[in-house]
Amino acid sequence: MISKAFTIGKKAAIGFVLLLLLASMDLSAQRNFEPPPTNIKIPETPNSPVRISLDRIRRMGPGSNVFSYTVSNVGSKTVWGIVIRGLPGKDEPELVIGEAITPGTRRNKARLFDKIDADERLVTVDFVLFRDGSGWGPDKSQQSEHIKGLFEGQRALLYDVKKLLAEKDNAALRMFLTREPYLIDYTPHEQRTTRQHAFFRGYGAGMSALRLEMHGRGDLEGIPFRVAEMEQNLGLVPVQKSDTSQRQISRSYWFFEPVKIESVYLQDKPIEIDKKFAAGPDWLNGLRVRIKNTSGKRITYLSLGLEFPETASTGAMVTSTMNYGMPAHRKVPGIPDLLSATPDSVLELELADKEFAGILRILESRIPLSDLTRVNIRISMIHYDDNTGWAGHPLIQDPADPTRWLPSAK
Repeated sequence: MISKAFTIGKKAAIGFVLLLLLASMDLSAQRNFEPPPTNIKIPETPNSPVRISLDRIRRMGPGSNVFSYTVSNVGSKTVWGIVIRGLPGKDEPELVIGEAITPGTRRNKARLFDKIDADERLVTVDFVLFRDGSGWGPDKSQQSEHIKGLFEGQRALLYDVKKLLAEKDNAALRMFLTREPYLIDYTPHEQRTTRQHAFFRGYGAGMSALRLEMHGRGDLEGIPFRVAEMEQNLGLVPVQKSDTSQRQISRSYWFFEPVKIESVYLQDKPIEIDKKFAAGPDWLNGLRVRIKNTSGKRITYLSLGLEFPETASTGAMVTSTMNYGMPAHRKVPGIPDLLSATPDSVLELELADKEFAGILRILESRIPLSDLTRVNIRISMIHYDDNTGWAGHPLIQDPADPTRWLPSAK
């Protein structure tokens, strides 16, 4: 494997593992898959525009078990939101929202649960919201107004942002994205309807995504791209078939990331984030990412995720990871870390021929390789030498179970 990691002049090998990303956590050592319990059933609903299939269970410990299922659009209209009753976990219905599901496509989903009782449980589609605003279903959970408000709130935010983008006034756009409150409504909180409350939540969720883009990049250059992506997720514009001669490397950000991606290269050519460039089908071969440790701590493990959003049209989005060092739960007590990144040092991860070939084998089973035009880079997991970590938020290693990482009070 031809891989690099530079820390105070040292070069080291980097492990590479292909997996389906779940909640941006390193779960490779905690897999325990089971088929769905037989007491969970899906009754026949011939006229439902959405079909549900149960996939599997992943056991990872109390409160961290995952139930995987698939929703398929078997109707003739684009679906934006779905309300599902009966899934294991909490008694509340599941809301499947955030991206449009066109006719004939499906999405893999997951739900956390503590335990599954032995009583019979029926999983049903309770309500479906279509892109055109119409709906279907008995709505026994009375979530239709809530899901409609979420959709309308996000759509209203996009209208407001696109208006500012058309005016090409960056100062006004920045002021809009940072203003508080983000939405002004003089209706007293206690007098707002369910739909109005959901409208605020939908508007705020979209605003948070745009603020994250601005905060992560440090400028407004990524806002037009993010707005276009949100429009496609809402189903407000048809999904355009990508120009397969043009490729794109993007970033998936967190707030307050403890490391900084300084630069990205392809075959020693610097690549600008979100800027399209011409390249052939093997364009990811030789990908290099330089990362600076800005955490103030010594990093012993870092996992960098490569997300392939175009694979989501055929199931769960495929993600690969480029790893530096060794996860804390795999360390041998008493043996010092062979790799560690001191504060302000720079790591360089490289995708070599062998790893590139491994990615292609997974991807070509999902979509034609010629159609692969985009990858998102995300910081997935970080372990420090003081038994703390980070995965979008601070973590602390469970003293009773080193394989578990718990939210840190800090």
